[in-house]
Amino acid sequence: MKSARLKKITAAVMALSIIASVSPVGASAAWKQDSNGWWNDKGSAYSIGWENINSHWYYFGQDGYMKTGWVNDNGTWYYADGSGAIKTGWISVNGNWYYTSQSGAMQTGWINDNGTWYCTDNSGAMKTGWLSDNGKWYYTSSTGAMQTGVVKVNGKVYSLALNGEMQKGNVIIEGKTYTFSESGECISSEVPKATKEFAPGNVDITTNQNSNNNTANNNEQKNDSEKSNDDSDKKSSKSKKHHSSSSSSSNDSDKSHVSISKLNIDKQDISFNYEIKDKAQYDVKCEMYDFNNKIVDTVKWERPDKVNGLKATIFITDILGEMNQNDYIVSKIISKSGDNDSTSFESEKMQVVNKSKLNNEISSVTTKNEDNKYNCIVQSKENFAEGIYVLYGFESENSAYVKTVYCSGNTNTLEFKNVGSKWINEGTSKIKLARIYDTKKVNDNSASCKIQVTDKFNMK
Repeated sequence: MKSARLKKITAAVMALSIIASVSPVGASAAWKQDSNGWWNDKGSAYSIGWENINSHWYYFGQDGYMKTGWVNDNGTWYYADGSGAIKTGWISVNGNWYYTSQSGAMQTGWINDNGTWYCTDNSGAMKTGWLSDNGKWYYTSSTGAMQTGVVKVNGKVYSLALNGEMQKGNVIIEGKTYTFSESGECISSEVPKATKEFAPGNVDITTNQNSNNNTANNNEQKNDSEKSNDDSDKKSSKSKKHHSSSSSSSNDSDKSHVSISKLNIDKQDISFNYEIKDKAQYDVKCEMYDFNNKIVDTVKWERPDKVNGLKATIFITDILGEMNQNDYIVSKIISKSGDNDSTSFESEKMQVVNKSKLNNEISSVTTKNEDNKYNCIVQSKENFAEGIYVLYGFESENSAYVKTVYCSGNTNTLEFKNVGSKWINEGTSKIKLARIYDTKKVNDNSASCKIQVTDKFNMK
């Protein structure tokens, strides 16, 4: 890599400068030109290879002449403009866009530039339109930006997951199920509303978009010369979390948060972690968004689910089990102190990319009392698959106690420990079981999971 080479060059230049300080020959360097091109004259010698001159990097051939255009150094490509200076960031060459790192090295494959994903082929040229990667299809606009959500391309409607992957089969969007063919277009009698529309040439012709989409469009534009460079301690969701439905768009004022609430994925639970100041007070909430980036629900915590020193945790596994396909969740922890120096947090996204019915046939649900602690045992006629299982005990239509347990598979029994006496003494009218699985990081800004859910049923 050039970054390692630059260190060697710097040391070499330092050594040459020391020699020059004690030698009467080559006390200064100068640019010179003849009919063959430019070279850097050092008096008794000329530059070969990499040279940093006035804070710009240049590459000189073995003959000493400065290179322009594409330069291959040990298999890595760099691009020098007409002045010979190595370019970084986005560059346009012969009608194609290329991306070079801070060291100037040309990049290939998927590239994340300021939160927007682009894809370049093996030659480094940026791709646009439909592209296939490892058997999955993605769509990028004429600017190269990977698209997500519901889009209309050349008159046909497609559904693209948060990671950009084109979806097929039955997809739930805003509570409705739509069918998409093997080639990706919606074939239902009624189609979902597209948030963006693209004409031939992959040009975005979207009109009347909300502020979120306008922001996304602004981020995609480029000018002609350069692209902008413990589970047992967890009580019921009813007692700690409060839902408030909303159809409003996200509040842009919250976008000022600079600290990140870390998403933690393990076998037992999925949570957001954040560091708190001693004795500081915070408003703790998660916002759920639909496919069109509109808030559909806000869940507020009276207090964190777990505190260990200055590390606080809120668990979201039970919330995921209630979300729709393509909904995503973001945590926002906002300081109540009001000082300018106070820290607030906003998390990366966690999206449900697939939701289906959990078809295990439940044979029995029983409880047992161990030292005044109640366990709930759910048995199925078939083995449960691997995943995190959430048991909801509904005392009313919209209020439920929850417990989670991890299952490694190959068993037909799930035991939810310490469910609390309320499940038994006060009773639950209905219960429901959800499975959270295939949970993984998609990129630096998002993660995804799949869920399966049973219908509500009586305790047997």
